[in-house]
Amino acid sequence: MILLLHGALATAQDMEPLKKLLPPETLSLTFQGHDNRPLPEDFRIETFMEELDQYFLDHKLQNVTVVGHSMGGYVALSHAALAENSPICRIITYGTKFDWGDKALAGMLATLHPENEALMDYLKKKFQDKGLPLLLATTHMMAHLERLDGLLEADLEDVQIPVEIVLGEKDKVVSVAESQAIVDLLPHGQLHILKESRHEIERADLAGLARIILGQ
Repeated sequence: MILLLHGALATAQDMEPLKKLLPPETLSLTFQGHDNRPLPEDFRIETFMEELDQYFLDHKLQNVTVVGHSMGGYVALSHAALAENSPICRIITYGTKFDWGDKALAGMLATLHPENEALMDYLKKKFQDKGLPLLLATTHMMAHLERLDGLLEADLEDVQIPVEIVLGEKDKVVSVAESQAIVDLLPHGQLHILKESRHEIERADLAGLARIILGQ
């Protein structure tokens, strides 16, 4: 079974083009606050990890391959590292950021700012009146991610399943260095560079990503 997890400021709908290239039984999840449900009071990786855990229980899922874009990949890896008896048997992340130090964070927050008119137009079209609250909750989560939910070296070293970190060669958000650093800590980590691909899932080589997911 394959489960797709979307990134920040997105929904399961953004994963649909990839989903169409995968087996018909592939599932996808939209995290709370990114759909018609209210923002969770505690908007953080741990909350989404708990939501993922409940999804596994509700759907009685075992031996799940989880494919996560950006934030979705971080949630999946956190679940595999920290949840008791995680049913995840394999993880593929695409464009997941792991460096949340001050310099990297400052760059992210400068881009994700309410004064960014193009971003706000996108959010209004996608989330209507929830766009600004979702953006503010997301940037607050990012600002506190390393302190509250940052994955430790010991956490990653305990992940005993295959984890494939996929990065677009034109990604301006995530670096090869930070991705390789995580791969080096994982007992069964592997790095893939996807040609002609950017950070956004809609600007990725989805056929190439699907081949990695399917082990082709």
